[in-house]
Amino acid sequence: AVAPRRMIPSVMTEIARLEEFVGDREAAREVLRKARGEGGDAWKTYLESVQMEMRAGDPHRAIAIAKEALERHRGAGRLWAILMQLCEDDSEKLRVFKKAYQAVPKSGEVWCEGARMRMDPRSSLFDLKKARTNLEFAIRFTPQYGDSFVEMLRLELLEKGADRADFAAVERICVSSEPNYGHVWFTCKKNRLEGTRQVLDNAYKVLLLELHNRRGLYQDALVASMQKMAQQTPHPLTRVESGPEGTMGGALAASGGEETPGSDSKSG
Repeated sequence: AVAPRRMIPSVMTEIARLEEFVGDREAAREVLRKARGEGGDAWKTYLESVQMEMRAGDPHRAIAIAKEALERHRGAGRLWAILMQLCEDDSEKLRVFKKAYQAVPKSGEVWCEGARMRMDPRSSLFDLKKARTNLEFAIRFTPQYGDSFVEMLRLELLEKGADRADFAAVERICVSSEPNYGHVWFTCKKNRLEGTRQVLDNAYKVLLLELHNRRGLYQDALVASMQKMAQQTPHPLTRVESGPEGTMGGALAASGGEETPGSDSKSG
C-alpha cells in the first residue's frame, strides 16, 4: 500500500524509529533526513531528529539540527523549547529564551521551559517569582500542555513546602484544562486508563522525592536568590526612575522588559 503524500513524513518517522530500535542509527538518520524534504509538518520530523540525537548522547549534533530547523520553522514552539534544553550556558539559554518568546509569544512550551530555567537550582538564573510568571503564561496560552502543571506543582513545593503547597488549586485548573501531551506528563502517566487527577498525583509523589534528594542544592539556590533580591532592593529613600507610576511601561522599565509576551527588549 502507498501512504497519502501528507502522511509520508509520519510513516518515515516510524521507519526511522524502527531502525534506531534495532541499532542502526545511521539508517535512521538517513530516513529522517529524507523525511524532512517531504513537506507536511516537517518541523515534527526535525524534532524527532533532535530527540534521536539526544538519546544518542550527541548534543552538538542535536543543537545543529535544532538551529537548522528554526531557520525554516521559526514559529514552532517545541523546537525553541528543545533548543533551550540543550543550552548548557545560562547566558546562552536566556538569549535563546528571549528570541523564542519574541518569535512565538503564545507558545506554552516556550514559557514552560522558561520556568524550568528559573527553577534550576544549579543556574544563576534561579528566580521563583519569574518562574511563576512564566508558568502563568504557559497555562494561559497552551492549557493542554501537561508539563506546565507538573512544573506548577514543583513551584508550589519550592515556595511553600509540602505542608502549605496548594495542590488543590493546581489540580482544579489542571482538570478543567484537560492536558493531553508533554514528555514529563506522559512519564507520570503509568497507563492509558489513568485520568488527570491520578497523573497529577503521580507527579506530586515524584516531585517530593526529587526535591528531597536534591534538597541541598535547592536550599543553596533559595538562599542565594534571597540574598540577590535583598541586594537589588532599593533603599526606601532611593528614587527609582522606572517610567510613569502605575503604568505597564513603568513595570517593564523596572524589570528590564524581560519575559513579557511580545516584548522586543534586548536587555537582561
